[in-house]
Amino acid sequence: GPLLRDLSGQFHIVAPDLPGFGATPAVEGQSHGARAQAERLAEFLNELGIRRFTLLGFSMGGGVAADYASRHADRVDRLILLSAYGVRTVEESDGLKKYKEDRSNGIYFKTAEGFDRVMNVASENPPFLPGPIKEYIAKNIGAPHYSMHKRILEEMVFGDPGLDAVRSRLGRLTMPALILFGNHDRIINPEAAGIFHRGIRGSEMAILSDCGHMVYLDCAAETNRQIEDFLTEHKAASSDQVVRSDSDNEPKKAQP
Repeated sequence: GPLLRDLSGQFHIVAPDLPGFGATPAVEGQSHGARAQAERLAEFLNELGIRRFTLLGFSMGGGVAADYASRHADRVDRLILLSAYGVRTVEESDGLKKYKEDRSNGIYFKTAEGFDRVMNVASENPPFLPGPIKEYIAKNIGAPHYSMHKRILEEMVFGDPGLDAVRSRLGRLTMPALILFGNHDRIINPEAAGIFHRGIRGSEMAILSDCGHMVYLDCAAETNRQIEDFLTEHKAASSDQVVRSDSDNEPKKAQP
């Protein structure tokens, strides 16, 4: 996406898929919640020998990033959370309400029509895609992962600790942190930004106007500017590596 394209001009990006997403198969019979995925991310980073870095997470990946950083604070120089999952808001988002009413409203799909439905919830301005492209995405990406993504979302919402997956861990986050949400996020109520901000001492927060859940798509230029300014302001202590973790098929590491 545009975020990775822009960052790749300054950083070397590595983008492993979390288990259950992209090309990485799910771990059958195991949890795919924030803590379990954070442990898998830790194994991956250890395997590569990446010792210190900046960690960026989007959506569910934001919860994974926050959980990882809370357990390995000595390795995370900077933390960036985009539309992050992991704290329960008083008022539920429209998308969450509809999902609880009818599980078929989850953010997963197996048809082109389902893809349109998900994009209309996730993005304030979904990009135009020709019908054959949407059919291809549904057949080759949506349908093969449908059952697993359905189970993962059920665990995220109804499991233990569910929507409050990382709230109790926020006080352990002492590294510089940036929290970005879109003001029209229909998947995670943007009130979550304030909960993260208050829970992470010294963190910075921005709510981007006219943006949905996919801030890096809806407000690409502003999202990139916020991230670049943050990285410039807070120079990494020992390295300038960046790892991106998200459930759109990407954790990602970058280094100049």
